[in-house]
Amino acid sequence: SDVEITVKAKKAMFTWTDPSSVDLDHVLIDVQDNEGKSVISGSELAGVQAYTATGLTTGVTYNVDFIAVDKNGNKSTKVSKTFQTSAVALGSVSSLAASASGQTITATWTDPTTDLTGVVVELYKGDTLVEKTTVAKATETYSKSSLDASTTYKVVVTPYKTYTDAKLLGTADEATATTEA
Repeated sequence: SDVEITVKAKKAMFTWTDPSSVDLDHVLIDVQDNEGKSVISGSELAGVQAYTATGLTTGVTYNVDFIAVDKNGNKSTKVSKTFQTSAVALGSVSSLAASASGQTITATWTDPTTDLTGVVVELYKGDTLVEKTTVAKATETYSKSSLDASTTYKVVVTPYKTYTDAKLLGTADEATATTEA
């Protein structure tokens, strides 16, 4: 009962509360793909209350069944849950660097090798967002001019596959630079 599922791109971690039966021996776990085919089966002894399914396919909806088994081999009614793996694991950009020339900030980076659409670039002055924009994949550079002199700016770069303001799928990376006087 009380099953919690934490989903990543190619794995799912399940945690639960064992039934209160003193005769509980183990819990069976069976993960099925969207066609009902069993893709991962396992069991955990009473008291472990956690299981990780690895090797899943990204962007697929799965069903998982949990069945408690007592020491006599009697099985409980199954508890079923549905989850979907993340669509894509984008990672983060590498070699992010920010530099200043006059009142212009330039950031450069290397895109991750995953299939991405582009990156979201956010420019901050302190905690204040100055600009938020997208840059197409393989561009790997961003510049903003006419900034305040002698001011430190932070550039945050996040890869995305499908972009909405609510969900950035990659991992953000950041660099800072200070404009000249």
